[in-house]
Amino acid sequence: MMDGDLTAEILPTSKNQGAGGRSGLILVVIVTSCIISLLALVLSAVSLSNKGTTNINVPGKVSNSGSDDSSSDKIWTFAIGHDGTNLEYIDEISGTLRGFHVDLVNAVCEIANKNCVLMWDLYTNCWESNAGGLPRGGKGLMNSWYDACTGWFGTYERSRTFQFTDAFRKGFNGIFYVKSSNPNSFDPTNISGKKIGFLDGDATDEHCVARNSDRITGANILPKNIRHYVTPMQLSQAVISGEVDAGFTNSNILSAFTGLDKIGDEYSNCFYKGGAMMMRKDSSLASWWNPAFARLQETTKYKDICDKVAEVHGDRPGGDVSVICL
Repeated sequence: MMDGDLTAEILPTSKNQGAGGRSGLILVVIVTSCIISLLALVLSAVSLSNKGTTNINVPGKVSNSGSDDSSSDKIWTFAIGHDGTNLEYIDEISGTLRGFHVDLVNAVCEIANKNCVLMWDLYTNCWESNAGGLPRGGKGLMNSWYDACTGWFGTYERSRTFQFTDAFRKGFNGIFYVKSSNPNSFDPTNISGKKIGFLDGDATDEHCVARNSDRITGANILPKNIRHYVTPMQLSQAVISGEVDAGFTNSNILSAFTGLDKIGDEYSNCFYKGGAMMMRKDSSLASWWNPAFARLQETTKYKDICDKVAEVHGDRPGGDVSVICL
C-alpha cells in the first residue's frame, strides 16, 4: 500500500466523505487535542518542580555571579594614590606611578594572566569620613569607578561596607606626631581638651584612639577637637603651625616630612589586617588575586619586590623591608 493511499484512508477526501467520515475526523481532532493538553500539563508540572535562578544586576556588572569578571579580556582597574613614600609615589622624571604597590600589582596580575591597570585617584574616593562622624565608603569604589583600592588596611569600620583580599604587606601602627622638640609639651597619654588632626579616611582615625581609652586619658575626643585633613602635607602643616596640638596617623605616612617628631607608644589595634586590596562586597577579585599572590610568595619574585624597596625606591622615605613585607 502506497503512502498516499494510507493518508486517503485516514482522512477521506471530500469526494468520498460521508457522515461516518466526518465522525472519524472529529474523533481524530478530539484525541489530538487531548494529547496536546496532557503534554502541556506534564511540562507545567516539570517546570514548577524546578527551582528558578535569579540574577541580580549590579550597576556596571552583568550579574552577581561574576560571569563578566571571568572574561579573559576584562581589564581590572585598581585605584592608587601617592603618599610620597616608597609604597607609592609619582616619579617626577617619567611622570609614572612607582613603588612597592606598583611592583606587587604588576607581579600578581602577571601570574594570574590578567589585564590590570592602575588609576591614580584621591584616597577619599576609596574611603572617607567627617570629623567625629562614622566613616563610609568613598564614592569612587562605591560607584565602581574601579574594581579595588590598593594597599588598604582591613578595619572593623571598613569591613561593614567592603571586603578585602589576603594581606600582601604588614600594617603600620598608629602614633602621635608633634612639632619637632615638642615645644608645647604635648602628653600622648593625656589628650583631654587637645585638638588632634587625622587624615580623612585613615585607619588610624579618632575611632582607633577611642579604642585605647585604657591607655589614653581623654581618648573619646569631642567632635569640636577633631580635625580632618585630605593629604599628609596638610596634616603635617597643621601640626607644625599649631593649628592642632598633635596629629595621629600611621608610623610611616608622615616620614616624608621634616619638622615633625613621633611621640609616645604605637597602637596596633587600628586594624585587623595589613595592606590588601579593598573591594566591593559583590566583587570576584579575591577569587583569582589570592591564589596568584600565594603563588607569588612561593617564588623568589616576592623577595625581589621587597628588595626593590631599598634598592630601587630607596631614595624615597618610608618603612624598610622589615616593616613592609610579610
